[in-house]
Amino acid sequence: MKPYLLSTLLIICFNINYSQNAMDKKIKEFFEKDEVTILITDSGLGGLSITSEVDKLIKEHKSFKKARIIFYNSQPEDSIGYNGMKTVERKVEVFNNALNGMLKFKPDIILIACNTLSVVYDETPFSKNPDMPPVVGIVDFGVDLIYSKMLKNKKSNVIIFGTPTTITANTHKKKLVAKGIDENRIITSACNNLPGAIEQNVNSEKTRSIIFERISSAAKDIKDSSAKVFLGFCCTHFGYAENIFLKEASFFKKKEVLNPNSRMSRFIIKKGKTYKNTATSVEIYSRAYLSETEINSIGGLIKESSPQTERALKNYILKKDLFEFRP
Repeated sequence: MKPYLLSTLLIICFNINYSQNAMDKKIKEFFEKDEVTILITDSGLGGLSITSEVDKLIKEHKSFKKARIIFYNSQPEDSIGYNGMKTVERKVEVFNNALNGMLKFKPDIILIACNTLSVVYDETPFSKNPDMPPVVGIVDFGVDLIYSKMLKNKKSNVIIFGTPTTITANTHKKKLVAKGIDENRIITSACNNLPGAIEQNVNSEKTRSIIFERISSAAKDIKDSSAKVFLGFCCTHFGYAENIFLKEASFFKKKEVLNPNSRMSRFIIKKGKTYKNTATSVEIYSRAYLSETEINSIGGLIKESSPQTERALKNYILKKDLFEFRP
């Protein structure tokens, strides 16, 4: 290898290790705090399932003395979403603006409860700034969950369901292959319009038909019909429709849903330290208008886990200057 190429590789490896070490240090410092602001973001309302569970778990485990939980909708307009943006550069630009807007809330940690935004994040200037708070994306939670299951089931297959942006990026599949999973065991399925259908009504015929079509299409690529099939939810919205996925996948003899949402929620629970009393608050901010239909639909799905999050959704704060956006 030429000396300058070796030097370049060493610099890249050093920067990766340095960045990871710096991130680990920031996360460690977060867990040492008694009072925290946790900001959870998504490109829609799927991440509210994680928000509600974080609120529930902090109360159960009393892992912080005080926790301010903020859900920050990074969708720029009610009629404009990231999957409708034509280029990766545009998605990066808009999400970078959203990330900068989050700093107004002075978060101690940012959870990207969205696979679409998690695969975009590493391309943002925000991610390169060492002075930013720690940021944790959901992709690796999903990859680790799928990998652990497929490792134990040597003949199994996984169908990775995600948005078009997530599937086009192919991050989950690349990471699984890098861990040693045969790429022929991994089927990907871009579920266009499914998150929006779920937000409108998870039990609608539109939701069901999209799920059925996506499962049926993916099933054609599975060679061994007797092998176990894992349904990988690589969009936070899809957990709301778990029962529908299982029903529409009834033709698989052995199947199991893999939903990383709970893994991300549990990550936030501090281990080895509890408090006698814990206080939590939940706030929801959005630049995009949320319809009464969306609020009632998603609110009904999270109410049991966290009534406080459901109330916050009903009283969400519409803030048109939440972050800069130019159509």
